[in-house]
Amino acid sequence: MRSDKHERMLAAYRTGGGLSCPVPHDGPRTVDAVCAGIPAALWGRLTGVELGLVMAAIHAAYQRGRAGAGTDDDLAAGMAAAPSLDGMVIVD
Repeated sequence: MRSDKHERMLAAYRTGGGLSCPVPHDGPRTVDAVCAGIPAALWGRLTGVELGLVMAAIHAAYQRGRAGAGTDDDLAAGMAAAPSLDGMVIVD
């Protein structure tokens, strides 16, 4: 990918494309994971800005799904450490 297209893609991704979601993480592993969700057929057809908007949509969908599943704190609230078992058990 040309460097100017890549920069436009990341700029559109970072602004969230107007979607109501938190500003996306833009670390290399996160960007790679989001890019992996874009079908190969779109890479050559879309502009950098359009690819960034697709990335923002993927990120927003992930965040909505994550919010609907509860947080790690919600899960930990129903669990307590069981040192004798070297693991976690559910506490009612």
